[in-house]
Amino acid sequence: MPESPANPLRALLPSFARRPDAAGTWRLLADRELGRLDNAERRRILGVLRYSDHPDPAPDPGFPLCPVPLHPLDGQAASVVLLGQEPTKRWRVGDADCCSDGQTLFGVIVDDTATAERIQGATRRLYQTLLRAAAEAGYPHLCRIWNYLPDINAEPGGLEVYQAFSIGRRAALDDWGLIADGALPAACAIGTRHPGLRLAFLAAREAASTLSNVRQHEAYRYPPEYGPKSPAFSRAVLMAGNARRCLHVSGTSSIHGYRTVHEGNLRRQLEETLDNLAALLAPRGLSLRERGSGTLLTVYLRHAEDLAVAEPLLAARVAPEIKRLFLQGDICRRSLLVEIEGIMEHAVSAV
Repeated sequence: MPESPANPLRALLPSFARRPDAAGTWRLLADRELGRLDNAERRRILGVLRYSDHPDPAPDPGFPLCPVPLHPLDGQAASVVLLGQEPTKRWRVGDADCCSDGQTLFGVIVDDTATAERIQGATRRLYQTLLRAAAEAGYPHLCRIWNYLPDINAEPGGLEVYQAFSIGRRAALDDWGLIADGALPAACAIGTRHPGLRLAFLAAREAASTLSNVRQHEAYRYPPEYGPKSPAFSRAVLMAGNARRCLHVSGTSSIHGYRTVHEGNLRRQLEETLDNLAALLAPRGLSLRERGSGTLLTVYLRHAEDLAVAEPLLAARVAPEIKRLFLQGDICRRSLLVEIEGIMEHAVSAV
């Protein structure tokens, strides 16, 4: 998609520009804005997820950076910057690039050579590294994992890539043996159209609280028709140990119980997804219709042209101050057209 200001999709999107009342634990910035963070904020950077069609090799920025080859639907690279409460310290544990503020650990692990055909083994190896790195650093409680994998709906050898990924993830967790299903982290798994497996994670010294959704089965209890191993994640996780705790909401889609609903209908799928998010948040006194200044929603659309329907529908259902990042990415089931994940900083005052 061209980056020209004439791009008709750009006019639909909220600006990335930083606002004075932006949340204290994250920023959503365009590339040109990343260098404008003040010195105090730069010292608090835990890490960055950078979304760009073509993540080019660049000099070390001084913090862990996960380069994600997904298309931002306003045509410009975007960065989700995660901030600690105190100045951070960076180090490596094997292949994991890590950074911590003393309470929370952020890490990035990338295998640029991973292909759809070998995703199961690559996933198991990277998750073993992730688990070991977090434990050795003194942050044994996984809270949030971002997973970006190639050709997520392809079926090399007859097994879908996402299902092979789920097998590899579960094998690593079983090898580790220290995380019960009820304590699994929040997560998303999104498909790119580039080789490489990319993981970014948050871990903490203290155990987090996991949340369930009355409208959806726990993902780790999905029946075998959705793969030999069920997806290993919780619907949401409330991190503890901070002055400003965050609720991390997993990738959420048009799934009722464990089945896809409204197949082929983007509008209905998006409405169902928002209903699922509402059901997740309501028991905690939270809503996407209000108190949104500390909330970031990342919206993955399978088809870029669906933005023209998705953006105004979302704008009508959520508070106007909620930040929204729209990306083109493939969803874990072929039947799904949209997935939404979120960070809600203000959750601590209401849970």
